[in-house]
Amino acid sequence: MTPPKQPADLVDAYARWVSASIDAWATSATALADRAASGSYDAAAWMAEAGAYAGRMTKATVDLYQSLVVGAGSPTVPSDEYPEPAPKSVTGPVDLRIAGPLHAQYSQTTVAAGAATIVRTTAATGEKSFHVELDRTNLPGDAYWARVEVVANGAVVETVDVVVQVP
Repeated sequence: MTPPKQPADLVDAYARWVSASIDAWATSATALADRAASGSYDAAAWMAEAGAYAGRMTKATVDLYQSLVVGAGSPTVPSDEYPEPAPKSVTGPVDLRIAGPLHAQYSQTTVAAGAATIVRTTAATGEKSFHVELDRTNLPGDAYWARVEVVANGAVVETVDVVVQVP
């Protein structure tokens, strides 16, 4: 996976780091204030909380490094699960296919249908569902809309609108 190339990805990575830094400081400050209020504040408490704070900041910094240098763990991002349609007029198996390109909601980005994959699942209860996985390499963060067609005997019998959120 290549590192993010979009300026928005860099800004998002630093914004997550700043937020994690603030959370780390606030957690430590709250813990020390609670200890001081209870009368149990001493050098050992300060040292323990300083170590915990350093650990939280290290994790935030490693996460930033992973975002900027290494890149995200997976090149694909999944949509939510959607129940697999079972049209009553159809007996037998149905196929699912992505109809046309995916369109971003805010940016003017269009993604070829070939960059997305339909993944079908069956729960232990027998309920069938599916989700769409989108290759997010070099895509700006946005909501990408797709239309999934349900095909039976070569004819489209139903469509499902699906959204994949790319961070």
